[in-house]
Amino acid sequence: MGLASKPALSFPPSRPRRQRRIHPRATAHALALEHLDLADKIAGNFARRTFHPFDDLRQLGVIGLLKAADRFDPSSGRPFRPYARTFANGEIPITCGITALPSRCRLPGAICTPAGRSSRCMPVHPPAFRQ
Repeated sequence: MGLASKPALSFPPSRPRRQRRIHPRATAHALALEHLDLADKIAGNFARRTFHPFDDLRQLGVIGLLKAADRFDPSSGRPFRPYARTFANGEIPITCGITALPSRCRLPGAICTPAGRSSRCMPVHPPAFRQ
């Protein structure tokens, strides 16, 4: 028995593939992605001084980088990194509601008061109980 030849299947002519549109902010996103280590560094600084988780702070830092990349003008001649640092540093406290970072002084029963040019912790004793 010989093999019978089957007729060749005919497919419709193939259409050319549609080109994917380039995102309007693709260059800004690429610029922000190059500096993700800056978001990590800033988020780490805030995570050490607050109770917020590092991952949440990192996301806010990346949002700040994206905002900076959208507004950055490369023709100005300024470097991007210092420009982006201000946006990332500003985004985290605004979103988290951090008004003031805790001071380095954490002594129980002490109040930090300015003394001269530097801040020092002055122990404050509660008033004596009067009978």
